[in-house]
Amino acid sequence: MKAMLLALLLLITTTVSGQLQVTIAVEPQSSLPGIEPSLRVTASNAGSAPIRVPELTALWVTPASGEGFFAVSGTRTGARTRYFPVEPLEEGITVAPGASLDLTFWAASGTGSWFWADKRLTVPGTYKLKLIVGSDIDDAFDPGRTHNPGLPPRPAPIPSNEVTYTVLEPAGEDAAVWSRIQSFGEAWHQVLAPEIWQSHPNSRYAAYCVPQVPGVDYAAAIANYEAAIEKNPNPPTAEAYRLVIAQNEIWRMSDAISADSITTAVAASNRAGAILTALARDANDPDTRRQAAEKLRNYVLTREQIQHEIDLQKGVGPKEVIPLLSCLETRADGKKFVWFGFENETAHEIKVPIGAENKVTPPPFDRSQPTTFPPGYRNLAFAVAADTPHLTWHIQKRQFQVKVSEVAPCPANLQELREQEEQDRH
Repeated sequence: MKAMLLALLLLITTTVSGQLQVTIAVEPQSSLPGIEPSLRVTASNAGSAPIRVPELTALWVTPASGEGFFAVSGTRTGARTRYFPVEPLEEGITVAPGASLDLTFWAASGTGSWFWADKRLTVPGTYKLKLIVGSDIDDAFDPGRTHNPGLPPRPAPIPSNEVTYTVLEPAGEDAAVWSRIQSFGEAWHQVLAPEIWQSHPNSRYAAYCVPQVPGVDYAAAIANYEAAIEKNPNPPTAEAYRLVIAQNEIWRMSDAISADSITTAVAASNRAGAILTALARDANDPDTRRQAAEKLRNYVLTREQIQHEIDLQKGVGPKEVIPLLSCLETRADGKKFVWFGFENETAHEIKVPIGAENKVTPPPFDRSQPTTFPPGYRNLAFAVAADTPHLTWHIQKRQFQVKVSEVAPCPANLQELREQEEQDRH
């Protein structure tokens, strides 16, 4: 069976030159069942021309005993490459000559598992892992498909190096927790979190089970995440927790502004800023770095900005429109657009003509942004062509700066969401 699957796989054709090299490492090299590792994936171009990386990959697993198999895997939303027979990405990934790209699947709590979907990978034991990269990798799961004889032959899929991964045998408290987890599948992080946190605090699973705090209690939520970090989860999970802590500090800052407490607001903003600065620079997961950089640019305020917000709510100065970032749309022709939204917290319509207080930079300043802002919230107000690395919407005294490469992709039902917003307005 193993020989047949590998032979079939190597007959699959792709669009990739032999100059592309794929290397992998598993981090950590051993883990308890149900706590998936990260798969560090690096695509390198040893040639003299750009190479497009195929959209699909398959994970070949060789257990210490028994037949090898292609693992059935989940896919992580927003990841730059995907696993197994799923639709290709809307745009490819290109590696420049002599360059390398990090296409790692980081395993962080709450990001969506790439590893848990195949229960064979939760059985204690030692496994050899190899990644197979190819545009038509789904042919391996549908032998009835045939290559169009009118097309020229294409080179075989690219195998990575082979690495060893060990699923540990749970013992003690870990064994008791694992027995419970198996009844709940991937959702155990949410379903069993309070039980594991309280009844098995010394289990290694407890680091992945932060109980949620009911109501608005930022201090309690922060304390729980800090306690989870002390339980030593894997680095991407610890970084995801720090991102949540920073968000709670931002909410605490916002509440302090509403309460006219500038000292509390500044302290919360400073704490959030310190966490986000470190994450934007050093986080393992590029998505965590992107989120941290976005929050740092647009939600962490200086003392002067906090004072300005307090003055506005006191009626000192005009009410303002709050700019918001929505998502990055990639259209059928490959062109990209950044969608902006806004919030008008007043009960009155605000008009701001195109000009110094309503412009997009770099020029042209008029990018069809609204000039009339009705009360309420609108997520998809206007789209700006992403024809420059950075875009900034200046509206009244505020601005929202965007680094295009860090904007999250729009959901697949973007058109439906836009139509719903239009209906809600009328």
